[in-house]
Amino acid sequence: MSAPSIAEPYPCFLDCEASSLSEASYPIEVAWNDPDGTIHNLLINPQSLPAWTDWSAESQAVHGLSRDYLQEAGVSAQAAAEQLREALHGATVVSDAAWWDARWLRRLFMDAQVRAPALSLADADDIWVDRLIAAGAQRESARQTLGRIHLRLKSDYPQRHRAAADVRYLMAVWEAVCATPSRRHPRKRPVQ
Repeated sequence: MSAPSIAEPYPCFLDCEASSLSEASYPIEVAWNDPDGTIHNLLINPQSLPAWTDWSAESQAVHGLSRDYLQEAGVSAQAAAEQLREALHGATVVSDAAWWDARWLRRLFMDAQVRAPALSLADADDIWVDRLIAAGAQRESARQTLGRIHLRLKSDYPQRHRAAADVRYLMAVWEAVCATPSRRHPRKRPVQ
């Protein structure tokens, strides 16, 4: 899945969907993007690991993925972990739910017995606000601008809670942040 081109590379956005929000939850879908905007998506078969029995009907109603569908269409947890290790090694990964996504990634690598990649996880709001500040906005103004961007884009991206759709939304926010005009004022030159 390709994205519109912007003047600079995209950060590596990542999103996970999970079996539930319980302590025993695990990832069932992971998506991330390349710098050029290509989105990668993995469905994970929870039945590939005997310990992965946690399941929430409420979570299924939100993401729409059933255990039966994941068993049919998903890859093994080990295959997913190996692919993610290769794709994300050395990356700074950006998430709008960094605490949850870090937890689910740790669970995947630990349970699949695949060494986790060396990566750092950043909060999307921090990245977006920092970008707006670099363009000259004050912190509070940057937060307000980001809020307006979210409001404007929510109607354009109604299908959320699927990993690839969520990554595409995060990329759209980045595009809007990058397109926000600079608030830097040219230096006034002294009159001679």
